[in-house]
Amino acid sequence: MRRTLSILLLVAFCAVFLVSGYFLVDYIGQSVHAQKTYDELNSLRHPTGTQGQQGQTTPPSGPASTDGSDPTGETNAPTEPTIPDELISIEDPETGKDMTIWASLAELYRLNPDIIGYITFDALKNPYPLMQRPDSKDYYLHTDFYGSYSNAGCLYLKEDCDLEKSDNVTIYGHNMKDGSMFAGLMNFTDKEYWQYHQTFTIETLTNKYQYQIIAVFKTSGYSSQGGYSYHKFVNASSEEAFNSFVADVKQMAMYDTGLTAEYGDHLICLSTCEYTLNNGRLVVVAKRLPNETEDVPAA
Repeated sequence: MRRTLSILLLVAFCAVFLVSGYFLVDYIGQSVHAQKTYDELNSLRHPTGTQGQQGQTTPPSGPASTDGSDPTGETNAPTEPTIPDELISIEDPETGKDMTIWASLAELYRLNPDIIGYITFDALKNPYPLMQRPDSKDYYLHTDFYGSYSNAGCLYLKEDCDLEKSDNVTIYGHNMKDGSMFAGLMNFTDKEYWQYHQTFTIETLTNKYQYQIIAVFKTSGYSSQGGYSYHKFVNASSEEAFNSFVADVKQMAMYDTGLTAEYGDHLICLSTCEYTLNNGRLVVVAKRLPNETEDVPAA
């Protein structure tokens, strides 16, 4: 009897080991494939073969390191791609009509017209395309740029947001264990990290914008458990509604950035999963600066 029980336990252990091993290998394989995909997309975005360095330098509130790195261990580098870009006219693959687009995004748009922009942020592992399918909620949650299944999915906009015009745009991304997608946002739980990584750049199809982070907060994805529905705020019905949203965000913030937003500003909420709350979300809130070359004030 004891021998039979031992054999059954051994078989069960082996089964668990094999199944766990399968999922681990599958996860690693998908991570490698996803990285290759984004390397390929970035090479298409820079057809000359000259990759721009991601990152930015934000004047810190404390002393910076003299070796070009900040106290958090990150190396400062320019945000913008180092190759020249220009607006060109191409034929829209969906309508057949002429459209204007950045030359750097033209080939990607031909491959998938769901691309609506690109984000470059030194807190992230790669520059990433931003996707949106307005008629299909969460389509890119587990779908890659080419339409195949992917654990990582894509960074994508909430279906009813307009990247150019909305008062608030929510962009979703997975918190991947390999550090990809929006995993880097978890660094912003530390105010010192924020001090040196306040800004990021978003290219739409025809414009380039710089954003500055004004608040970072955590909330539950369940409204029944007190979760804040930041994603439901898209266009303010009034100045009072906009100011109320900003006040809520600032009140929930993990630390005071000393920054705020005013009615007329365009906001972005970068949203990813976090695991200290039940169905938790970490949200990084940023406002669009008047133009991409504006100097960022010190914290």
